Amino acid sequence: MKIYLLRHAERGHGKEQDELTSRGANQSEEIIPFLKEINPDYIICAETNRAKKTIEPFLKKYNLNAEYTPLVNEQEMGELLGKSGSEYRKKLEESGLNKQEFRPKGGENYFDLLKRARIFLDKIKKEKYKNILISTHAGFIRSVIKLILDIPSDELVFDPASISVVELDKDFNIIRYELNKKIFVG
Repeated sequence: MKIYLLRHAERGHGKEQDELTSRGANQSEEIIPFLKEINPDYIICAETNRAKKTIEPFLKKYNLNAEYTPLVNEQEMGELLGKSGSEYRKKLEESGLNKQEFRPKGGENYFDLLKRARIFLDKIKKEKYKNILISTHAGFIRSVIKLILDIPSDELVFDPASISVVELDKDFNIIRYELNKKIFVG
C-alpha cells in the first residue's frame, strides 16, 4: 500500500485562510498530471475548503469521487480559527502550557490531533487499496508521519501542494518513504 499525503495548495491568511490564493488555484491545476500518474484507487479529503479546492480539479477532470472526512482535517483551532500567529502565541503564553498541551477553547491540542491520526491509520490498515491519496493539511501529515516513521513532528515541514509518500507492506511495515516532494512547476 502506498499512502500519498497531499498538502493543500497555497492558502490565504486570517479570514482568507480557508481559501486558495491565485497561486494556490494554479498549483491545484498543475498537480493534476502527477495525481493521474499515481492512479489512486481510494481518495480521501479533509472537509476544509482549501483541501477540497486543491483536489477538485483532478476529481473533475477524471470524474472521480473522494471520501470527505473530518478525520484528516487540520488541528482544530476553536476560538483561534482565523486569528493571527501573534494572537495564538498570546493565548499560548497565557495558558502556561507548552505548545503540544495547549488546547484553544473549542479546539484540539497536539495530542488530540495525534489520536485522530491514529484512528485514521487504524481505519486504513483494514483497507485493501494499493494507492491511497489524501488531500489534507501539514499538521495532519506531521501526525501521520510521526506515528508511522517516528520522526519528531517539529522537524517536519510540508510545503503547499507538496506530496509525501509512504509505502507499506501488508503488515504495515515501512518499505520506503519520501517527504515533502514538490509536484508543481511554479
